[in-house]
Amino acid sequence: MPDSPDYTEITTPAAHHSTHENTGEDEISVEGLSGLLGNAQTPLAHKTSHQLAGSDALSVAGLSGLLADSQTPLAHKTSHQDGGSDEISVQGLSGLLADKQKPSSFEMGIAYGALIGIQGFIGKTWTDLGRQAAETQIRSLTYLGNGIALAGSYPNGKIFRSTDYGATWTDLGQQAAETYILSLAYLGNGIVLAGSYPNGKIFRSTDYGATWTDLGQQVAETYIHSLAYLGNGIALAGSYPNAKIFRSTDYGATWTDLGQQAAETYILSLAYLGNGIVLAGSAPHAKIFRSTDYGATWTDLGQQAAETDISSLAYLGNGIALAGSYPNGKIFRSTDYGLTFTDLGQQAAETYILSLAYLGNGIALAGSYPNGKIFRSTDYGLTFTDLGQQAAQGQIRSLAYLGNGIALAGSYPHAKIFRANW
Repeated sequence: MPDSPDYTEITTPAAHHSTHENTGEDEISVEGLSGLLGNAQTPLAHKTSHQLAGSDALSVAGLSGLLADSQTPLAHKTSHQDGGSDEISVQGLSGLLADKQKPSSFEMGIAYGALIGIQGFIGKTWTDLGRQAAETQIRSLTYLGNGIALAGSYPNGKIFRSTDYGATWTDLGQQAAETYILSLAYLGNGIVLAGSYPNGKIFRSTDYGATWTDLGQQVAETYIHSLAYLGNGIALAGSYPNAKIFRSTDYGATWTDLGQQAAETYILSLAYLGNGIVLAGSAPHAKIFRSTDYGATWTDLGQQAAETDISSLAYLGNGIALAGSYPNGKIFRSTDYGLTFTDLGQQAAETYILSLAYLGNGIALAGSYPNGKIFRSTDYGLTFTDLGQQAAQGQIRSLAYLGNGIALAGSYPHAKIFRANW
């Protein structure tokens, strides 16, 4: 009898039977098992009937975390939104809301009250900043933005500069041999113009009034009484003794002589009303000239009442313009962009309305002679309140608004600057 072998014959194992595998006819359940399966398994696709909008969609109420499939968010139900039938109240919540909310009547009342408060204080009370150097007049004022303001004086033809909204001033010295800086205008981008006497010069700055270039005399004129900027590089200058208007289209670098207006000798004032409309006030016949083509051509609107000078002009927006006169200290008002004017009568016993300025929110100021008064309106120049004489000054020669409730007034005979800050 043969010996039994002392080893077991090695055989090649059969492949894992396919009937036991995934989808096999006697597939082995792995429920409750852990670890890796012998064969990689092909995952079943997420059953579409269980997905969003499927016939047996699974509820995710109370679950947190990320869902297997990205979800398309439902639109914010319009009935819950502002004005919807079941609008959701946000009372007591903080943060930003998805939709812009309408201000409540209470909030609107606060805004209106704030406006009334501004009207109650802006330009109403004034602080005397004292005399500038040894000058006697602050003849002109203008604002350049960013807290920078300029003042022009007499008798030494100086320009003073402030960088703190007119609170303090630096003396930049005399311009050439001029005695008056009669007018100032800001053209934007740091460009400023100054008009002078007795040589009828225009000075130009490109660094916010820090330094100046002398552009020379304009023809044979001796006074550059008025300056205005119309936008798009267009500037105007009014002169004496031939009542000429000069026009620049290159930000005041060069000028064209448009000639004398009627038989006048002075162009004392200029104001831009927008949309190409400009007004010019003259003497000795107190005429107002009007242009509708950015100062290229002019129409004579005639004399205002029996006055001789239209010494000041201002635009208040919405077609409303004001004109101040001599010798009866009147204010004229237009509501049709300067086409026609209504005589509002003399202000107190003053003879000159030398200056006008608009402060926004319907507030306008007027400066006068011989009692150095400031008049104030809160209804777009329809009526004015007498704020009284400023210090012992006889004239309020110039006015300017700097924004943020700050206004300036320049005087004679002590070259004082007054400042209002509500």
